[in-house]
Amino acid sequence: RQAPNSVFDEGVEHMLDFVQREGGITAVCVSTHTAQGGSERPSAEAQADHGVPRRGDGPLPPTPVWMPFERSFYRGTSLEMSPRPGAEDLAGSDVLATVIPPARARGMKVYARHLEAFHEALHARFPSFAKVRQVDVFGQTQPSPCWNHPEYRAFWHGYVRQVTSRYEIDGLLLGAERDASLEPMLHHGEAPRCFCRHCL
Repeated sequence: RQAPNSVFDEGVEHMLDFVQREGGITAVCVSTHTAQGGSERPSAEAQADHGVPRRGDGPLPPTPVWMPFERSFYRGTSLEMSPRPGAEDLAGSDVLATVIPPARARGMKVYARHLEAFHEALHARFPSFAKVRQVDVFGQTQPSPCWNHPEYRAFWHGYVRQVTSRYEIDGLLLGAERDASLEPMLHHGEAPRCFCRHCL
């Protein structure tokens, strides 16, 4: 798996030609956000067969946000996932706007993918999300956002509004890669969640 920064590191034309030629790819799922990781650059070995030199790691960490945040779409929530210009490499880039035109020219479909975050890295990177944490059966807050919290739901409604209004995408892919309420107990011996007031 490669992060969206490959679009910029390798060049979008080269990247699309490469995956189409080598894998017969007819659709790409382009990540727009992550606070779970996945924004790391591939190793030199992983990119050795791509035909372009690996872009070196710069002094700034790569951004986990690859599209602009437009507050007008996010009604009913104070949550925000914005790039940090001047503090992150490729902050302010727009990966969907970069990928869609050349992908269309090659007959490829484009899907927007957002990897939902559920670790402490979410709150370190996006402090506004601390207010939508899950609560376990003992009343302790947990890192994962609560799916039933009105502000969290409004955030996702805003995301869908933005990507479907601003971009000619073929669909959405939500990376919701976390356990349901009882599975932390069954898998890891952790307290069940969510028992916040919205879920109760």
